[in-house]
Amino acid sequence: MCMLVSTIFLLEGCGRVSEDSSGSGADSALYIPRDDLTTSNGLRSTTGKTWIVHQTPMLDSSMVSVRVEAIGFSGDTLLFDFGQLDPVIALHAEDLDRDGFQELYIATQSLGAEAYGTLYGLYSMGDDSLTMISYEGATPYTMKEGEPYEGYRGHDSFHFENGKLTNTISVYKPEDTDETPTGGTRTIEYELVNGPVAIRLWPRRPK
Repeated sequence: MCMLVSTIFLLEGCGRVSEDSSGSGADSALYIPRDDLTTSNGLRSTTGKTWIVHQTPMLDSSMVSVRVEAIGFSGDTLLFDFGQLDPVIALHAEDLDRDGFQELYIATQSLGAEAYGTLYGLYSMGDDSLTMISYEGATPYTMKEGEPYEGYRGHDSFHFENGKLTNTISVYKPEDTDETPTGGTRTIEYELVNGPVAIRLWPRRPK
């Protein structure tokens, strides 16, 4: 049995506007999928579930259409359509909340000089069903003075290790040009928070 789940992520970061973002002036309907160039990559969780990530490049655009088949959950194959995203740079199966069930993470990065990065994810509800993970990146709040993304202008670098997720960014001072950050780098650690409304990746405040 195959169940279609149409999932749209609400990207809360403010550092960039995607080519197909609502109100950006771009008409995503004009982007023609190159189905002949579709690639598929599979990941298997430690509990035997499988994710197959299909990527289809779009004609005359750097965007890719991303679809995920999740196999073995509740005996069904669940299909998730993420729409058009920046190029995918990495796929990870991780258990960041240490509940014994791995999540799927899709890391993307824009091709511009700023190299804006974003994470998309699917959370396993005890390997019975899946729900989306909301990623909290650079927002007006998290870019305030003293907050994790103060001085942010892109250049995200995600890293998964020993059950932890970090994002290392270049830090810009107000007088810096986009080409010459002088504030060094900052590594932001994330935690996976299972809240009453949503499951989200939340940046820890610098100590």
